[in-house]
Amino acid sequence: LILPTNNTNTSNSTLSFSFNATDDLESTLNCSLFIDDIYNQSNSSTNNATTTIFSSVPVPEGSQNWSVTCTDSVGNQGNSSVLNFVVDQTAPTVKLISPANLTNTSNTTISLSFNATDNLFTTTNCSLFVNDVYNQSNSSTTNATTTIFALSSLSDGSYNWTVQCTDNAGNRANASDSFGVDAPRIFTIDNTAPVVTLNSPGTSSPTTWYLYYNFSFNFSVVDNLSTVMSCDLYIDDVLN
Repeated sequence: LILPTNNTNTSNSTLSFSFNATDDLESTLNCSLFIDDIYNQSNSSTNNATTTIFSSVPVPEGSQNWSVTCTDSVGNQGNSSVLNFVVDQTAPTVKLISPANLTNTSNTTISLSFNATDNLFTTTNCSLFVNDVYNQSNSSTTNATTTIFALSSLSDGSYNWTVQCTDNAGNRANASDSFGVDAPRIFTIDNTAPVVTLNSPGTSSPTTWYLYYNFSFNFSVVDNLSTVMSCDLYIDDVLN
């Protein structure tokens, strides 16, 4: 047996099977193709010691095997070895797990977790993309298991991330949402505290006030990323 070689993985549903049959006397042989031990087709005029092809053979998805049996004119039969192959036309399903979309954090190290599920293979090759740029891969991502890509020393800012996985037959898929739409997520690293400036009353304001005198505290706040912040007023170190 020549092609496909043993343990071939392919996404093609139509295959060609090539082999070579050699006999010590006869110029032609009657050879038959078997897929999963079931007869598929024959070539009754297979040339001796010549590569022969059973072409355009439709095969279903799944793990299968193939072999060839050849018989000469006096009934002597020779059987080939049995080779395995896998046909897979279904891409993995990739789901992002955490962090949730639009997560905000002050941690400069973050773990990005996902799950890749394939219909046939036990491992897939998965790659992380951050801000649409390749970041890292795990070529042996375990099927249907939560897997983590870790990022560290991140600068302040917003990031988008997604994961792309390819199975052993070359079927590729990006992470998608429950509707099957590509679904990158966004997270924000903010490790810089806002700057708060007290405007009034200032240090030059009167220090003696009548009991129950009502007045306003005016301040301004600037942050490197956030446009809206939560602020608390403290008077004499007590939350007001």
